[in-house]
Amino acid sequence: MIDGICYFESYIVSDFARSGNLAITDIEVKSGPLLNFSHSMEPQLRQLGLPTTLKKGVVTLITDYTICKHGEKLTPEQARILKLFGHMMAEFQMNIEGMWSNDGSWEVFKNSDSTVPNKVTFQASDADITMMKQDDEILDVKNKNKENTV
Repeated sequence: MIDGICYFESYIVSDFARSGNLAITDIEVKSGPLLNFSHSMEPQLRQLGLPTTLKKGVVTLITDYTICKHGEKLTPEQARILKLFGHMMAEFQMNIEGMWSNDGSWEVFKNSDSTVPNKVTFQASDADITMMKQDDEILDVKNKNKENTV
């Protein structure tokens, strides 16, 4: 079992940062052609805030562009731009703190600030509930229309 714990604690994989993550470094793109992108990507890059244009079918950055600065929270647009440029700024890592035994007890491996809850409850957001009600109303209308046509 100790081999398994050591394996997971040493298992670290680079990943793309998501919005809300803190930037670990300054990332700047110099003006000029962006040869990694096809011409069809130019509108998407412009929509994300990059000052781009097409010159002879090549996506070109008009001015230098700072994607993010060290320590700042990433916006969804910044996270998407980093992903498009292939820049991984996050790490996936697992910390095994304990395990459930066959007898139903929880065995703690390390002293940790976190606790294992007895129960985890998820609640749908107000938007999800509204959407489900709208779906139910649509189904009710469809069912009534079916009954009327039969």
